[in-house]
Amino acid sequence: MDHPPPVPLNYGTPNSPPPGGPATAARFLLGLAAGSVVSLAVWPWWWRSANQNNDNGNFVYVIVAVPVTKVVASVVCFYFPRWRPFAAGLLVSLAVGFLIFFGACAVNLKLNV
Repeated sequence: MDHPPPVPLNYGTPNSPPPGGPATAARFLLGLAAGSVVSLAVWPWWWRSANQNNDNGNFVYVIVAVPVTKVVASVVCFYFPRWRPFAAGLLVSLAVGFLIFFGACAVNLKLNV
């Protein structure tokens, strides 16, 4: 009866993720913008280069390399709690990159009509 109430245990880890807020949204948008800018730079540049040189040999490597690089970068960022929103933005930029890719395909499609 003379015992004080037990002290609540702290189950948090030293590296627990930061609370959400404007900084989280800003990091997400930064990742989304960074991934989209990469796609916006790579796809039109590659189409122009392939059309000028009449060489499509390495195109498959570029099609695979850009999304794989984004996924690998986002997996690395997911290991650091403060960079998780940035990693999520990079993953969402994959969808934006696909839209940019197919838009570049449509612009550079040559139909013999």
